[in-house]
Amino acid sequence: MLVSHRHYPAEMIYGDFAVRQSGSARIVVRNPDIRWDDSVISQVYATATEFKATGDPRFFHGIECFIGEAKISVSNIAVRPGEMHLRLDVEWDEELMVLVRYHIVNMELKAGRRPERLRPVEEKAVPIKQTPTKSKPAGKAKKKKT
Repeated sequence: MLVSHRHYPAEMIYGDFAVRQSGSARIVVRNPDIRWDDSVISQVYATATEFKATGDPRFFHGIECFIGEAKISVSNIAVRPGEMHLRLDVEWDEELMVLVRYHIVNMELKAGRRPERLRPVEEKAVPIKQTPTKSKPAGKAKKKKT
């Protein structure tokens, strides 16, 4: 679906964090700018790269990003109000410094109306219809001792 900013005005917010990791991990990022209500829907885009700190890592000029031999990926980004969950996979034998950058795109909905297909599904307990199964005839049935 193509969405134009004429129909849905948007705001973009940037964030990042560093993590030392090897293997796979599920990470929760809490951010009050991530919204999911009747007036705003947030979408999150994330990337990850290996880096080394050349100065003060709190500032962009102190970070040198590079492409090494390790395979790094961000996947399964799940957006919830106030937070996002993502999976970070680092295929390397030892821990590496990984910089994860994310962009939050908040789309304002017209007149506070969310399209029907984007409304949250109401969770209701639905009984599972069980169908009787035919048992296969076995040799002799064993009796349980009580």
